[in-house]
Amino acid sequence: FLWLQLSALDGQISTLQAEKSQVEKTVKSAEKRLADLREFDKWESGDVVWLDELHYLSENLPPPEDAIVGQATLGALLTGGGRVELKGGVREASSIAPMEQSLRDERHEVQGSGGQADETLGVYRWQFTETVTVKPPVDDLLPAASPAPAAAASSAPVTRTGAGR
Repeated sequence: FLWLQLSALDGQISTLQAEKSQVEKTVKSAEKRLADLREFDKWESGDVVWLDELHYLSENLPPPEDAIVGQATLGALLTGGGRVELKGGVREASSIAPMEQSLRDERHEVQGSGGQADETLGVYRWQFTETVTVKPPVDDLLPAASPAPAAAASSAPVTRTGAGR
């Protein structure tokens, strides 16, 4: 009788071990998908909404009677965010520093070349080149990964690979 009970329990153990193995495979697959999704979410969150950036520039640059932008080059950065290079002219050299300051905030870093006198620009006698680096937004990311109970109990390490850009 005892032998029959032990045999039945051995059968249950085998069944439970097979179920556990299947659940661990499912968890490992889900963890990889979640890690890939986090990488995509991180990449997507670095996208710049260029229309918003153009609006920001138009609101923070001096009025047209004081400054003109002759060339604007916009581009995304591999690390997220973007870069805007502005080339143009202003009436007075003294208006370049305040312009740089008005473009600068917690999401926008500004680096300028100062100004150079340039009589070919008409009333805008001072040429400028400004590089505005747009930092990627940091909100809307998925929460950081936390170890799953099944993975923590497993003795095998879980390897995660993320999708690159």
